[in-house]
Amino acid sequence: MNEQTTTEPALSKAELMALRATIEGYEEPGSYRDMLLRLLNTAEAQAAELDRLWSEATWREIQHERARQDQKWGGPGHDDQHTDHDWIVYLTKHLGKAVVWPFAPYRFRYQMIRVAALAVAAVEWVDRNFLAKKHEVSDAEVPAPSAQ
Repeated sequence: MNEQTTTEPALSKAELMALRATIEGYEEPGSYRDMLLRLLNTAEAQAAELDRLWSEATWREIQHERARQDQKWGGPGHDDQHTDHDWIVYLTKHLGKAVVWPFAPYRFRYQMIRVAALAVAAVEWVDRNFLAKKHEVSDAEVPAPSAQ
């Protein structure tokens, strides 16, 4: 018997939605339909929990990379010596390192974690050096999100 060894759900969200529509479309409610809906509810809850865990794990990776960068470079004392231009250069450099041919998903992912950690450092830098003295950011200073 061939068992799944991945942590990914057996069905995608789209497949779960299609299955729900099919089951709910049965004309005669009954124990079989109700049992399938209970199983589907469980599968959807497990998929949502897995998404949450993956998101938390990714955030922990970013935090770990941020701590590694602080250890290597000296933390806020070092970061505060940079300018906004410096941060753009660092982010661009690491974005560029993610682009290789043929596509290397593990390298790409690693560089995206590094970019995310650098972006956090840049946000902390601007908060410390420019926004902390104001104690708040006015709505006029924050651009509205673009509809995409």
